[in-house]
Amino acid sequence: MSDLVLGSTTVLSDSSGTPTIQSGVGFPVGHVVQTVIDNDATTYANTSVGDDGTVSNGPVALSKAYSITPTSSSNKIMIYFMIPQVRINLDKSGLYMRVYRQIGSGSYAELAEASGDGSSTPKRAVFANFDKNGDGNRISTIMTGHVSDQTHGQSGVQVSYKFYFGCGDSGTHAIYVNRTENDNSSVYNFRTKTHCTLQEIKG
Repeated sequence: MSDLVLGSTTVLSDSSGTPTIQSGVGFPVGHVVQTVIDNDATTYANTSVGDDGTVSNGPVALSKAYSITPTSSSNKIMIYFMIPQVRINLDKSGLYMRVYRQIGSGSYAELAEASGDGSSTPKRAVFANFDKNGDGNRISTIMTGHVSDQTHGQSGVQVSYKFYFGCGDSGTHAIYVNRTENDNSSVYNFRTKTHCTLQEIKG
């Protein structure tokens, strides 16, 4: 157990790095309470069926989860991400990405507040409407930015986030992340790493 004193506020961190505010005036609104930095170098070649709005029959998730344990339910979680390579293998409807959230040991569900204003059609997403560009040695798009989670649950309960990818058309389509479609040993092929930083912001 180590402690860091900020002004008259003492923040204790346990072995997992989870802070707990112990005493003092407290953080001002907008202050960064804690930061968790993570990344994923896994190369994905997942498949996705046409999106029917469910996890099981719609978009597929990257296996990596990014987690943080908020110190207060009134604080916000900012999710900063960079996904350098995302590609779909066919010229179908539109590649899209959504953010899904798990609170505690619950199931993953779409973080709808991060997506656009959609319903049955048009549907909502964080990124959307990308197609296949070039041959199998090229990428479709780069996805980078940040979204906020203002309803993450209870204080002291871990919150985890995953990136889900899908295609609006019916049928089965492969989606590649952190790699090209071919992913061969040619000198012009590169593998990349997905980066994600979570910050708890005082509300």
